[in-house]
Amino acid sequence: MISQKVEPSARSVPPMTQMEYRRLGRSGIKVSALSFGSWVTFDAQLKDDLAMECMQAAYDAGCNFFDNAEAYAGGESEAIMGRVIEQLGWKRQSYVLSTKVFWGIDGNMRNMRNTLNRKYLHHAIEGCLDRLRVDFVDLLFCHRADPNTPIANGWLRASHRRLDAQKSKPYRPYHPHDRSEPLAPGEIYECDVEIVTSCIVVPAGWRVALTIRGKDYEYEGDLSEFGKKFHYGTRGTGGMTHNDLDNRPPGLFGGRVTVHTGQGRESYLLLPIIPRANGR
Repeated sequence: MISQKVEPSARSVPPMTQMEYRRLGRSGIKVSALSFGSWVTFDAQLKDDLAMECMQAAYDAGCNFFDNAEAYAGGESEAIMGRVIEQLGWKRQSYVLSTKVFWGIDGNMRNMRNTLNRKYLHHAIEGCLDRLRVDFVDLLFCHRADPNTPIANGWLRASHRRLDAQKSKPYRPYHPHDRSEPLAPGEIYECDVEIVTSCIVVPAGWRVALTIRGKDYEYEGDLSEFGKKFHYGTRGTGGMTHNDLDNRPPGLFGGRVTVHTGQGRESYLLLPIIPRANGR
């Protein structure tokens, strides 16, 4: 049921008050430090009219990041948010919209629950866009890891080593992945690789170690019950595997790879150093 359009009431919160904004990963997008979510509340506690009041208050306070999920209230949470945004008439450029997929809302249909398989993602994303009444979402989350769908069969390959000179930075190589340039046996190639950034602070006196190996890391201890469910037998690499027979045939990827350093080919690891704030 669609509620009758209700005009937001006057508030004491001035438009675009001093909200803090932060970069969203490496996307370059700025999002408000406080986002507006709808879990639990939308549908169960808030219908369209109250949802409109809350969302407009957040928007007036500078919030530009609105989050939802397919599974919230069986899809009704997304539907409420979509109707409210449409009624408020916000310009699509003025807000960042995110949602999540994994649980599924199509009953016990095979391939449609607790999964991230390709078929499910097509249906789930189309449904999210219909309910939210938009052509795209700015951010799509995997609500959970799927033990039966590898996220990827490999990370950066040396054959994709080419850099985009304009987009690359001294601290961040940018690979366009627009061509494949296989290695020739016996030749030496320079490769710049960005290690996935993480939010850790290394205490004074500690050391950072980088291990380079020719295979995935394998945890040798006992796996949890969840880990045992992974059909590809993960041993510590999550959904990132490098041993798929179709993706990495042994005849092509089963050789020896040598990492060269020294004699004009010095390897290095560039680490960020964050200065102390206010001398602390």
